[in-house]
Amino acid sequence: MNSLTLGAAERREWSVGWKIPLIAAIGMGMSASPNLTLGALMTAIQDDTGWSRLQISSGAAIMSVIIVTLAPLMGHAVDRFGSRRIALPGLVMFCLALASLAIAGASKWTWWAGWTFLAVAALFIKSTVWTAAVISRFDQSRGLAIAVTLSGTGLASFCLPFILTLLQQSFGWRGAYIGLAAIFALLSLPAWFFFFDASDQRRRDKAEAITIDRSKLPGLTPREIFRSRRFAQMALACLLVGIAISSLTVHFIPILRGKGASPLTAAGIASVIGLATIVGRLVTGWLLDRFNGPLIGLIALALPAVGCALLLADAGLSFAFVVAVLIGFSAGAEFDVIAYLAARYFGVRHYGLVFGTVVGLLSCGAGLGPMFGAQMFDHFGDYSNLLLIVGTTFALSGVLIGTLGAYPTLAAPEPSP
Repeated sequence: MNSLTLGAAERREWSVGWKIPLIAAIGMGMSASPNLTLGALMTAIQDDTGWSRLQISSGAAIMSVIIVTLAPLMGHAVDRFGSRRIALPGLVMFCLALASLAIAGASKWTWWAGWTFLAVAALFIKSTVWTAAVISRFDQSRGLAIAVTLSGTGLASFCLPFILTLLQQSFGWRGAYIGLAAIFALLSLPAWFFFFDASDQRRRDKAEAITIDRSKLPGLTPREIFRSRRFAQMALACLLVGIAISSLTVHFIPILRGKGASPLTAAGIASVIGLATIVGRLVTGWLLDRFNGPLIGLIALALPAVGCALLLADAGLSFAFVVAVLIGFSAGAEFDVIAYLAARYFGVRHYGLVFGTVVGLLSCGAGLGPMFGAQMFDHFGDYSNLLLIVGTTFALSGVLIGTLGAYPTLAAPEPSP
């Protein structure tokens, strides 16, 4: 469909299932918050504890190791039990885990223990849980529905730098973690009443069995998926772009502070990333429903390379807004592209397993990125080498997605005689 308006089938999907993407967007915003708290609170934590930025950022690395190890298992659990049974306990655990970071003691081991708890809780509210529910309820308008869902991370990127800065200035960094956990607890309440994926809805209406038979859905087998060139390219692109995006976004405020920006000015510029992420998600989702997905992915993922070049050229704070837009648009597009292409290339039969695996790699990169950026700063004393490396990484990630090829025709398996 080339029209700018939604077709009749798309409107029907939204009239019935509009609550699902909105609730999922809240969950996505929560799942994106750990790295955002590091960016906003890193300086205050360092001043209070005396830990290095590498030690502080290593909490995210712990999270990435746990998530990349267990994400495929969680994806399989989503396929088997449905999103609701995973998400609801996860929301409770996540709020408790986020608040627990406030009680970290003088020892860095208590900080790392808190991040371990947070990592386990985050598994239950990762993007696999939310996108699986949305994909089960949307087909004709799947790209846009995914975009709305994933826009939650952009909204979080826009709001949290200000919220966390204000909470930190009023209550300290420990109070900021507790306050954010309380806000998330309130925002998660609608999920308890309205969050049902397609299988949840069938069980609710027809009292179906807990175990879901997905064998009749179209898609490749796990063996076919994991041995394919396309999966290898997608997996590598996820790992690389995760490192690049997270290292740049987490250290963006410190980069601007190093260029002379005040804390609130730096937070204001960084918040543009959040707005651009929302725009990137929605625009990319609309484009994916209508145009070539790999080409869109190539352009979107390579955009921040231009931003890195501007920062390296020391073009001034006025150009920092442009850089924030480029970073945010790409950050918005990455999940859209991966979530959409995973379903198009590999089908929905084992979507939770596939998307859980690639998101695990993306999360691994997201956890390694802040630590990598901190190591580059601690070693060189500035962020120039980091910008050079991640700029190249963005370009390579775009090429990997851009060369995936045409969508295959996926059919449901033949019934047994």
